[in-house]
Amino acid sequence: MISKSLLIQLQTELKTAYSGDITAFVNDITTDLTDSKTEKLKQRSGSNIPSGKIILSARNLTKTYTVGGERIHAVDDVNLDIAEGEIVAIMGSSGSGKSTLLHLLSGLDQPTSGEISVDGKSLSSMTDNESAAYRNQTIGFVFQFFFLQPYLNVRENVEIPLMFRKMITSERQEKAVNALNLVSIADRIKHLPKQLSGGQMQRVAIARALVNNPKIIFADEPTGNLDEKTGKEIMDVLENISKQNRTTVIIVTHNPKIASRAGRIFNMVDGKLL
Repeated sequence: MISKSLLIQLQTELKTAYSGDITAFVNDITTDLTDSKTEKLKQRSGSNIPSGKIILSARNLTKTYTVGGERIHAVDDVNLDIAEGEIVAIMGSSGSGKSTLLHLLSGLDQPTSGEISVDGKSLSSMTDNESAAYRNQTIGFVFQFFFLQPYLNVRENVEIPLMFRKMITSERQEKAVNALNLVSIADRIKHLPKQLSGGQMQRVAIARALVNNPKIIFADEPTGNLDEKTGKEIMDVLENISKQNRTTVIIVTHNPKIASRAGRIFNMVDGKLL
């Protein structure tokens, strides 16, 4: 039997009222402890609900392949909201579906079912021309392997997305140089990719993704081919861009140190987002 003095002590420490009903009192204590634990978990891992304007939403997103007569759910009923200016990391082992999810969200691939909306507009309702404009103007994509054109210099590589916008040459060149300044590599504008280090090539790739001032940057293992120091520098660049321009950054990575730079971290397991 709990003594009255102990009940009073617990009441004082837990700020829980005791009115003589021991069952109600124990329930109150349980609630207090549960709420305290939940709050600590939120402080450690962050809320699953983003604050601010939602820029990207996915609802019941699924991508299914048939291999050898077997149906494989690369992405399995994913629901996700991401806010403007947020940095989000998606982690998972090889084959978990994280890159497939990134390709769906960016419009590079089509879902089997489900809905994706960006800035309030459904991707599935877009015409072919609208989809092309979305990929060219609303988003930027940074790949692990850079994909720079070897016979174009740095500035010309960054200009490529602008070539589809019927922009005069002088304006196109000015925008490319501005983007290169953002990633601190404008001093290499005349260099060919083969004359750059891996970190420098990734900076050029980020500048190319930035040149159209996108609302969202998708980065698929952007530091996967870089050493730890250079990878940190690339994350510094992406973080600064997000802060300065309110650009949303969605990163797929297997590196916990890279993921820890994000505001929220999701894990993919067998196509499901946890």
